[in-house]
Amino acid sequence: MMKKFFEEHLHIDEEVRYCLAGSGYFDVRDSNGAWIRIWVKKGGLIVVPAGIYQCFTLDSSNYIKAIRLFASDPIWTAYYRPDADQLPARKQYVETFGVTKKGVGHDAVNAATGVDRIEELETFIGCN
Repeated sequence: MMKKFFEEHLHIDEEVRYCLAGSGYFDVRDSNGAWIRIWVKKGGLIVVPAGIYQCFTLDSSNYIKAIRLFASDPIWTAYYRPDADQLPARKQYVETFGVTKKGVGHDAVNAATGVDRIEELETFIGCN
């Protein structure tokens, strides 16, 4: 089951997750294509925008219990590279955050927080 979460993918809708127990890493791509690792632990909430490439892996605790929250009907489908590049959600993300021009614009994490790298997520990060 974990292997599918570790493959780079995107979702066509915003992903909101709340960590009930344990911990793990959400990895997202910045505007230059480098990975940003966000550590989520019990009590942490993460909002990942639609169209951003991401993956997830456990940390050394080897356990996480999280819920995904939906605003409407749940859509669980993951879309993988390179086919996902053509999806409207990916194109909208690229347009919104300027990820096609190296060094121009901000990725979702920078836009939300004003920082270049996030190592630890203790309570909340909004990426929208």
